[in-house]
Amino acid sequence: LMAIIVIDMLRGGLEKGYPLYCGSESGRIIESVRSLLNASEEKEVLTFLRDEQKEDDPGFRVFPKHCLKSSVESEVIPELKEFRRKGIDVPKTRFSGFYNTELD
Repeated sequence: LMAIIVIDMLRGGLEKGYPLYCGSESGRIIESVRSLLNASEEKEVLTFLRDEQKEDDPGFRVFPKHCLKSSVESEVIPELKEFRRKGIDVPKTRFSGFYNTELD
């Protein structure tokens, strides 16, 4: 059994207009991720790790407020939504997707 973990492929980082937008060059990765997911088999476990912050997150002392829980910004980009339906959604509140999440 193999697992594929898609980390922070979010609107907040890959779409212009959000505080943590990574720039136009970041969009070049999208097709590669789509290709990987298209080639994955049904027996593979697909997990989407998503940054999802609380309003009072201490990380906002370092970073601008971003990816608030239930915001559009914390959603997986539209180009990957079809795959998300087949995967497990794991919100994370820290850099690590293993800290205090279902992957712990």
